[in-house]
Amino acid sequence: MIKAYSLSVKKVFKRILNDYGKDHLYSFIWVNILMVLVAGTTALYPIVIDYAFKALEEANWDKIILVPILIIILTLLKGLALFKQTVVINSIVQSIIFKIQNKLYESFLNLDLDIISNERIGSLQSRIMHDVNLMKEAMIRSSNNIIRDALTLLGLIISMFWLNWLLALAVILVYPLASFPIVNIGKKSRSLSNVLQEKIGKTSSFLTESFSIARLIKSDQLEKKQNIRANKHFEDLKKVIIRVISTRATLEPVMEIIGGLAISLVILLAGWQIVSGKSTIGEFSGFISALLIAVGPARALGTLNAVLQEGTAAANRVFAGIDLKPKVMDKDNAISLENLKGNLRFNNVKYKYSDKGIFALKNINLDIGKGDKVAIVGPSGSGKSTLVNLIPRFFDPSEGNVIINGKDIKDVKLSSLRDKISIVSQDSFMFHGTVKDNIAFGISEPNENDIIKVSKEAGVHDFIQNLSDGYETLIGESGANFSGGERQRIALARAILRNPDILILDEPTSSLDAQTEEKIQITLDEIAKKTTTITIAHRISTIINSDRIIVVDNGQVIADDNHKNLMKNCDLYKRMALLQNIE
Repeated sequence: MIKAYSLSVKKVFKRILNDYGKDHLYSFIWVNILMVLVAGTTALYPIVIDYAFKALEEANWDKIILVPILIIILTLLKGLALFKQTVVINSIVQSIIFKIQNKLYESFLNLDLDIISNERIGSLQSRIMHDVNLMKEAMIRSSNNIIRDALTLLGLIISMFWLNWLLALAVILVYPLASFPIVNIGKKSRSLSNVLQEKIGKTSSFLTESFSIARLIKSDQLEKKQNIRANKHFEDLKKVIIRVISTRATLEPVMEIIGGLAISLVILLAGWQIVSGKSTIGEFSGFISALLIAVGPARALGTLNAVLQEGTAAANRVFAGIDLKPKVMDKDNAISLENLKGNLRFNNVKYKYSDKGIFALKNINLDIGKGDKVAIVGPSGSGKSTLVNLIPRFFDPSEGNVIINGKDIKDVKLSSLRDKISIVSQDSFMFHGTVKDNIAFGISEPNENDIIKVSKEAGVHDFIQNLSDGYETLIGESGANFSGGERQRIALARAILRNPDILILDEPTSSLDAQTEEKIQITLDEIAKKTTTITIAHRISTIINSDRIIVVDNGQVIADDNHKNLMKNCDLYKRMALLQNIE
């Protein structure tokens, strides 16, 4: 499982600024100028109110007529500055979030296959979408609150001292009392945020799984069971969300009570000053206006800590994901792989599962010649897929090495290695797009004639021609509107188009009818004449004519020969063949 960091708020924001904020330096300067303008105009409101009361007391028309003009100027300046500041700060944050999401997705996509396979898909999705969104909220709130609201509050405090230093001192002494509960609530929010993300990840994984096996759920009438499981996930999620909301909500009454204490103390002191003739109603009105305006930014700053803690918890998960490095990487001196000329060899290869600590492959020694048509058979879980996954370096052997063209594949560039290999999996995934796009996927400038040619070779051209829009027909998500056989033939056409030196087939005809399977086998026989073909098979009938059949059991090669000799000399192979009525 991908773990999270434990960086502090300060370190998280420092990394965001260092890694992603440097390109926005001038925008940051501009937005800070706008925030100073917003804070300054807000802080002047109480002064204008005080001035208005004095003008009314003096019954001075020249001063009175000046008040609405000052108010219009202040509101106009504040409104324009606030609008521009909101747009700029959101643009900066969205640009940073865009970079972070791309970086995180790229990091996950480059991880070794065994790491990705051990992670819940929903958990990875949650980090990319939900965690990054929490970071966005924290960045926007902190930009607005820490700078704009803090400056506004500072300006209002200066106005308060300007109007009445004694009342201002009373307020300054009361509000710090809120800091203790704010810190404690923030710590709790951060802890709950981690729990919430875990629950969201599990729920997302469950939903992804449910919709991907919709056919099985309906055929086995599992709707009621799935609904019970869904209720459990949603109930757990609801409980955590309520706890998060309750924790956040605790801040509101805290700030309300502190605000009430401050206003009560101000009224008490102001009443004493007015009664004793040391202050005026106008001065008090200006001060109370400043205090009431200050409640908004003070409350925003008070609730900010909880948002920052949640954002920091999310950022710790995000940055841990970004910093993950695959074990399978190019060496600094890696060379490009030429076209396959020599043999493909496995030298004393062992592979141990990182999460289980047991060997999936033990002492594999194989030599596959160029143009060989090789099949790999064995019981489920015997290590067949693990063995072929080492060829394109989806992961590396724990011991030993894989050699192509006399070079250890660890010494060649990954891109050049995988350019020489095509894989047709048992479950052929289709991308949302046209049929042509799916066949040409990964080819930078596909030739339409080549696409038609490989489609004919894969036995799918006639089917495509009969579609409503031919090769431009849109394939639904995951190819749900095509049969398994149709998807597999399109996947085979995609593999052939890459013109690989090594073609890996993972039960390629498993979803085909007998007639189509026969056509595909003829195609595969033709392809095998010009490429090295390695087929993982469960149906012996599809690989009888292979040059060699490698029998794997319990992570070891127990036999390596043709069909005829294996029927004589390998009990496991003979038993598998006889179970399929093959002699």
